[in-house]
Amino acid sequence: MQAEYDYIVAGGGAAGTVVAVRLAQQAQCRVLLLEAGKNDNWLCFRIPILVSKTMLGSRGNWRFYTNPEAGLNQRPVYFPRGKVIGGSSRINGMLWVWGNPQEYDSWSNLGISGWRFSEISKHYKYAENYQHGTHQIRGRQGNVNIVRHVACDALTRGFIDSCVDSDIPYNPDYNAGQFEGVSPLQFNILNGYRHSVKEAYLDAQKNRNLDVIYEAHVSRILFEGSRAVGVEYLQGDQRKTVRTAREVVVSAGAIQSPQILELSGIGNSARLGSLGIKPIANVPGVGENLIDHLNSRMAFRTSTRESYNLIQHSLVQKVNAALRWLAYKDGPLTNIGAMAHALVRLDDTRASLTKIQMLKLSSANNAREKKYSLDRFAGFTISSFLVHPQSRGSVHIKSADCFEKPLINANYLSSESDQRYAVQSIHKIRQIAGSAYMQALVDDEIRPGVQCVTDDEILSWIKENSLTSFHPVGTCKMGREEDGAVVDSRLRVHGVHGLRVVDASVMPTMPSSNTHAPAILVAEKGAEMILNDTFKQEKL
Repeated sequence: MQAEYDYIVAGGGAAGTVVAVRLAQQAQCRVLLLEAGKNDNWLCFRIPILVSKTMLGSRGNWRFYTNPEAGLNQRPVYFPRGKVIGGSSRINGMLWVWGNPQEYDSWSNLGISGWRFSEISKHYKYAENYQHGTHQIRGRQGNVNIVRHVACDALTRGFIDSCVDSDIPYNPDYNAGQFEGVSPLQFNILNGYRHSVKEAYLDAQKNRNLDVIYEAHVSRILFEGSRAVGVEYLQGDQRKTVRTAREVVVSAGAIQSPQILELSGIGNSARLGSLGIKPIANVPGVGENLIDHLNSRMAFRTSTRESYNLIQHSLVQKVNAALRWLAYKDGPLTNIGAMAHALVRLDDTRASLTKIQMLKLSSANNAREKKYSLDRFAGFTISSFLVHPQSRGSVHIKSADCFEKPLINANYLSSESDQRYAVQSIHKIRQIAGSAYMQALVDDEIRPGVQCVTDDEILSWIKENSLTSFHPVGTCKMGREEDGAVVDSRLRVHGVHGLRVVDASVMPTMPSSNTHAPAILVAEKGAEMILNDTFKQEKL
């Protein structure tokens, strides 16, 4: 470790790992990556089907909770985030979704330049290795290996055919410019293993220019005047500092990037002053604009033996699945149970775009309990959430103690339109499940059940049973300072110098149905901008 680095990246998650690796590829750049978690190679981080172990366990997981949510009958909602090198890319569902081109294009109306879909799609292509589709659009030599589910099982075929029968067009590749329609899913998996940013970037491109410090809890950014000059962090019982010659990059995600900024004196000056923190820059938008997907999961009993529930509750089938994975690296262990999704508008507005997803398992979890277990009968789930919700929440620190978890208020269903479309989504799922193609597979609806009929009854069930989709964004949003934005189009924090935020928190709206690929996009584009800005200035 050196006393000074060209760049310090605070946070080794999906975005931070990528931006650190890309910056370190420049021969002139020495980069330090600080990660609060460990360099943990637990097998559950590698085998896709074990995602429930990583999502619900404490190993490699911050295990946040929201405050009691008014829109969900005062329920606090469990909010997992990765606390391990690679961050949430080590514990998530691995769905690879670029996003809605129209949503990226809409950012230009917010005073954001350089982020239209035609301008950012090259970064997706650069990041991925996908051997299907057209090479003019999809990447074939990138870091992240992408595979497509082959829709050969009865449940997936039935779901896709039922969607088409319900006037949802078939879309062979939702990452090729046409976002909407029903499609088999794509995942970041390689040879039967999860292919997180740790494997895809950090392990694949070892670089002497990059130092990584694990179990390093960033306590604040150091400033001289309004310029960021270093980072203070805690490691064990030691408080340490390190300086930067160029920039500090905060990449701690939508929950902890605003936490680091506020601990460092960047945020609403009145709020920070009340907590005994000296304000460096009054940026009231820090921690505001939290956006997340609220997921409602319907469950059905099925006559098919393809349900993953049966594997979970049969020792023989679990052994057979494990042996198949060991021998061929395929089979049930190489998938999280999700097979296909439909992206469909409930009316002619972009706000009504809903994701409906089919999984070959059904869970008997209760939203108020801290457990997850599969039903003991053969079942499957069809879930839904609004892709572009209108409800907005916030994340703010409680005190100047960097170890105290922040206050998370997701404000789910605070928008009347979100409530209306959530109910319509359940009606749409029932239409799909009622198609002749699915009726051959559906024995009965288990949750919410046929007794739940009216819109008021459906909304009540949604409020009592819905959970997060694990997709928080927006808390350090891009845009104009006068509009409450935290960073500009080049991800530079307003009001200070030498400081950027590069992660999902900078997205001003929800660009996609899943946020892992967009987080990598931000990192790829952010690293390019940092290097272009640095070396352009040095040539002047």
